[in-house]
Amino acid sequence: MRSFKLLPLFLGICLWPSGAFAQNVGDTVIVIRLCEIKVGNVVVSRVAPGLFLTVNDINGKWLWVENGIPGWIDAGNTTSIDDAIPYFTEAIRQFPTAESYGARGLVWKAKKEFDIAIADLSEAIRLNPSESAYYGNRGGCWNRKKEWEHAIADFNEAIRLKPHYGNYNNRARAWLGKKEYGKALADYDEAIRLEPRSSQSYVGAAWLRATCPDPRYRDGPKAIRDATAACKLNSWKDAGQIATLAAAYAEAGDFDEAVKWQEKALGMVPAAQQEELRKYLALYLAGKPFRYDPNGSF
Repeated sequence: MRSFKLLPLFLGICLWPSGAFAQNVGDTVIVIRLCEIKVGNVVVSRVAPGLFLTVNDINGKWLWVENGIPGWIDAGNTTSIDDAIPYFTEAIRQFPTAESYGARGLVWKAKKEFDIAIADLSEAIRLNPSESAYYGNRGGCWNRKKEWEHAIADFNEAIRLKPHYGNYNNRARAWLGKKEYGKALADYDEAIRLEPRSSQSYVGAAWLRATCPDPRYRDGPKAIRDATAACKLNSWKDAGQIATLAAAYAEAGDFDEAVKWQEKALGMVPAAQQEELRKYLALYLAGKPFRYDPNGSF
């Protein structure tokens, strides 16, 4: 969803210390220059500065990350959240471009400084109003503020400029906030059609089909299909996707499988992150499926 214009910031000019290696699976890293994500020798995605990635595996200098389409990225093309703001602030001082404002806006968004992020992304839009990514990323901030109408307006414009699967995924979250479950599911399915390698699209559709509070949109077998596709695409490395598969089996009434996969997900995350997953496990052990709360967090 980011621009790939080759401005000086993205040509590797040294504005700040180069990227840092993630130390642990589960770390978050931020892309600092235009680069590639690969599986083997195949480039599966090209990404630009400001994008946040979760590390699911480490092999030397290579990080297995999730960007909708999973793959390996050179850790030298990334930095930590602590170093990202000064990096992009210096970039803006030297080259006050839409790209640098857009990248810094994404970092502020990750820090949950949504109003500051919206200001940076609005400046990016002012400088380059034809770039779909800035509208999509600003829409993500509106999503986090639960200002659904603003979010949908930005995603609509992003999709008009470029019908990227990520914008459909994110607009689906806004529709969920408005309890428009049919529209959310349609957006997830369109995202899958546009990019069938996107595990995020599959897991979004699976979660809704497994846990929707409106029974008209629940479908256990399809949820299992979608969640399995997500897990396969990410080589069974993502605990959240495996937990979604557990929820899908619970909706289908197969609680033995639900417990098995939920326990696997629990074993993949640190103890500090297990509380929510244990709540789901308790439901499945009691023979009850999980129901999504539309008033909860996103």
